[in-house]
Amino acid sequence: MTDENANTADLTINEKLDQVLARLSALESQGGVSTRPLFDRLLQEVLTVREAAGGVERELKAINSRLDIISIDLSKVRGDLREHDTRLSELESRPN
Repeated sequence: MTDENANTADLTINEKLDQVLARLSALESQGGVSTRPLFDRLLQEVLTVREAAGGVERELKAINSRLDIISIDLSKVRGDLREHDTRLSELESRPN
């Protein structure tokens, strides 16, 4: 902070309020600080993140579909393996 804030302990509440109001008026006369550019930048970043999230969501759905197919194929292979194991056990239990 600047020296404007340094020695206000000896001021009355009304004098402090007058200083605050004077500084506020000075800021208003300067046009204040525009938050519009910051808001526009933040809005653009939010939209970019939302767009990226949509792409990630589509990619996750595609991966999920592939995993479903792999799961079905694995179940079929396990079923076939069980059948082959059963048949092999029967063959091995037969006398030569």
